[in-house]
Amino acid sequence: MFNHNRPLRPLLLTSLAIAGMAVSGLQAAEKPRSQQVLECMHANLPTSVVADRMQLTHTDALGTQRQFELQVYAQRDEGRFDVSTIIKAPARLADGAYLMRATSENHLVYMYVPSLTQVRRLTGDSVRQSKLLGTDISWEDLQMMYTALLEGTLSVKGEAEYKGRKVDQLILIPSPKSESAYSRIYLDVDKQTCLPLEVRLTGEGDELLKKLSVDIGTLKQVNNQYWYASKIKLEDLSEGTLTHVEAVRHLEADVKISSQAFNPKRFYEVR
Repeated sequence: MFNHNRPLRPLLLTSLAIAGMAVSGLQAAEKPRSQQVLECMHANLPTSVVADRMQLTHTDALGTQRQFELQVYAQRDEGRFDVSTIIKAPARLADGAYLMRATSENHLVYMYVPSLTQVRRLTGDSVRQSKLLGTDISWEDLQMMYTALLEGTLSVKGEAEYKGRKVDQLILIPSPKSESAYSRIYLDVDKQTCLPLEVRLTGEGDELLKKLSVDIGTLKQVNNQYWYASKIKLEDLSEGTLTHVEAVRHLEADVKISSQAFNPKRFYEVR
């Protein structure tokens, strides 16, 4: 289900604090703009999310489409991000499951295969760049989709408009210790919602590798507090492929999730 040996080291929304960004004792107006935007983005991140049904539609370079439905459990804590996915469709993959437990320096990924009734730990240096169900979403991308940023150095490029909305344009240079597939990450962050509306991920020579964009018409709030887009598009420019991500059913935030969902021995049992 995952490809661990792709030649391209490619991406998804860590919740880690960016080193050197904390400026204690200053009023908001005195803080660097990059810190203000970062704090606003982090304030828009729930501690946990449950997506009753998430739909992925992958289109390959020839235009062939494949569709998957997942149940997703995610949570973040100080310096850590955990996500568990249960496959609901297609039928031939149903009840398969994946678990990632990640920090900035370590990605542990487990896979449950129903036909073997056993859990396998995925290994190798390319685990964080391996792709979910052959789509354009790597574990690093999935983490980024939830947490908005990786550890690194953040700066403000300026202000602009994106599809009629005012945005702050940010540049993130990932920390070398994170072993990110990307050399630079460009974000257009909505001033109203503090949600990244477009994220451009580049490799060596600032070559554009992937682009993540949200459908502005699907911006919603959960708990009358957290903004999110129920439709996201992820394009792999080097491969000529794209993946649409859509929350098609109930989404909950800041809910208590059973520890079983993130237990490497039992995560596949959560329903």
